[in-house]
Amino acid sequence: MDLTEAIENIRHSIVQISAFAAGFSPKLRQRLGRPSLGSPLGTGFLANQDGYVVTANHVIESGNQFLRQVEAEQKGMQVGFAYPNSEYMRGNFNTVDFEVAGRDSRHDLALLKLRRNPFKGELHSGIIIAGQEIPIVFRAARLEPRRPKDGARVGISGYPLLETVLVTNSGHMASVWSFNIQESTIPGAPEGFRMPNLADSYLADAQANPGNSGGPVYLVDTVEVIGVCVGAKSVPILDQNGSPATIGETRLFYDSGLTVVVPSQYVLELMERQTAGDVSDSVQS
Repeated sequence: MDLTEAIENIRHSIVQISAFAAGFSPKLRQRLGRPSLGSPLGTGFLANQDGYVVTANHVIESGNQFLRQVEAEQKGMQVGFAYPNSEYMRGNFNTVDFEVAGRDSRHDLALLKLRRNPFKGELHSGIIIAGQEIPIVFRAARLEPRRPKDGARVGISGYPLLETVLVTNSGHMASVWSFNIQESTIPGAPEGFRMPNLADSYLADAQANPGNSGGPVYLVDTVEVIGVCVGAKSVPILDQNGSPATIGETRLFYDSGLTVVVPSQYVLELMERQTAGDVSDSVQS
C-alpha cells in the first residue's frame, strides 16, 4: 500500500479533540468580542466499535486547564468527526460529548467513551444536499502491539497547528528500542524508597507538531497503528560556551525532528483494564 491509500484508509479512524465555552457574562463577552470560544487541543482515534477513543493524556489535561480558566455557563470537551471534504465544504466537524473512561499517566494515554456511538447508528451529519444526507464515514483503527522494525515506513496523521483538515507527515521508524525510566514508589516500601520503572517508546523520523498529540502512528504498508504520537523530542540549545542557552530563566530548545511514540501495547493494556472495571490511573505500571 502506498501513502495515499494509507491516508484514505486511516482518516476515517481519526478525530479531533477540542474544548468549547459559551454563555459568558456580558462583560466577558464584550471583552472577547464573541459569544463563544473553541480551542483545538489535539488528535485521537477510534480504538474499537464500542465507542472508545484513544488520545494523549496531556491533551485532556490541557483541555481541563482551559476549562478552569474560562468562566462560562456551558463548557466542556468534545470529539470531532470530520465531514467529507469537497470543493464546497471542508474543515467541518460533527462533535460528540465524551467522558474519560481511563487514564495511564505513566505512558501519557487517555481512553475516552463517546456518549453517542457511531457504530450503533447514533451519529448523523444532519446535512442534506440534493435530498441526500451527507454521511459521516468512520472506522475503528487496527492496533498492532508487536514491535515494528527499524526503518519501517510510517505515517503520522492528525490536526496540528490549528488546522481543521487532516494533515499527514511521513517518514521511517528511527528506533523501536528507545525507552524512558522514571522512579516509582513501591506499596509497603519504606518512605523515600524508589525503584526504576522502565517503559518502551519508539522514535519516528517524521515531524510532529502541536496538535498531533494523541494521533495514530501507523505502518504505511498495512495501516496498522503501532503507537500514539505524544510529542517531539526536543534538544537544548547551547551557547558558544556549550552551556544551555536561556532567555531570562527559561531554557531554549529546538525540535530534533524525531517524534516520540507510545507503543500500542500500552493502549491495549489500558483498554483491557477498563474492560475489567479497573479505572484507576496507571501511574507506575
